[in-house]
Amino acid sequence: MPLQARWLAPGMSEADHAKLIFAGRVCWTMFLFVILSLPLRSLMSARGRIWPGAASQAIRSGGFVVVLLVLVFVLGREDVTAPAAAAAVGGATVLVVHIFALGKQGRRRFANVVGQLRPPEFRVLEPTLFALATVVLTQILLSAGRLMDRAAATLIEEGMLAALDYSYALVMAVGALLGTSTNLVLAPRMGRSIRDSGRLSKEEWRLIFAITGVATVIGLALSGLGDLIVRVVYQYGAFDATAAALTSSIFRIHALALGPLILALLLTQVLIASGKQKSVTVAAIGNIFIKLLSLLSVMHFGWGVQGIAATLIIAETTMVMILGSQIARQPRPC
Repeated sequence: MPLQARWLAPGMSEADHAKLIFAGRVCWTMFLFVILSLPLRSLMSARGRIWPGAASQAIRSGGFVVVLLVLVFVLGREDVTAPAAAAAVGGATVLVVHIFALGKQGRRRFANVVGQLRPPEFRVLEPTLFALATVVLTQILLSAGRLMDRAAATLIEEGMLAALDYSYALVMAVGALLGTSTNLVLAPRMGRSIRDSGRLSKEEWRLIFAITGVATVIGLALSGLGDLIVRVVYQYGAFDATAAALTSSIFRIHALALGPLILALLLTQVLIASGKQKSVTVAAIGNIFIKLLSLLSVMHFGWGVQGIAATLIIAETTMVMILGSQIARQPRPC
């Protein structure tokens, strides 16, 4: 965490770094709990029990909110330790719920298998480990742009990072809602089409572009209503009118990236369903390069945090172009 704090928040003071390091260590504990729940979810899926990935996010968020309310309003904890501790408990809640969801027989069988495990030959694990490493690397690369935004924001002035993060939270919440809901319907159809014919049908492509069009319209509407949305969601307590105005100025720009963001998500799913995970990794690397150039330009010309927000539009549009070119290069089945 000290290394992460130096790299991802270079403009923060030493006191703020100390708080960030503590909160980060606790949040990585949450990450550990969530990761430990993934094999249990895979086991349930293999046994035919429906357990959508969004359920884990709902459980984690629910546990976080309940514990945070108790810490703040009952125990009077209002420092950085409160949300950090709530996050860790939220992650632990995900793991506990997964353990109970296995059922009594499932827990017994799982415990027996784990107790009998012996160190396997590494060669047996090579294909799985390679696939996992590729997925993890790709996810890190896909998240790198937002991490670079945060690092750049700490170099401007105090408060810029918080405003950027609050805006990101709104945009990503809408993006997750649109992306998850459409993927639940579209992903199985894409998988069947690629399995049967090697490519998507015209109808699926029309659906993809229709969803992108809807996301673009929603993004325009959110941008137009940015001031109102930020005031309703955030402006209370320590979040005063000045902070709300700064956040809404960023959110109005971020919201314009919603259409390209959703299209990039859907095109990523197309490549993954086609078995082209490496192509997604290549696209993510290209996206980082463009993102870095954009941020350097913004910092050089002094365009401030609004300029940093605009690089999201550039990065997501670039990602769409790279992913589209990767799909177009795929050989068509005979």
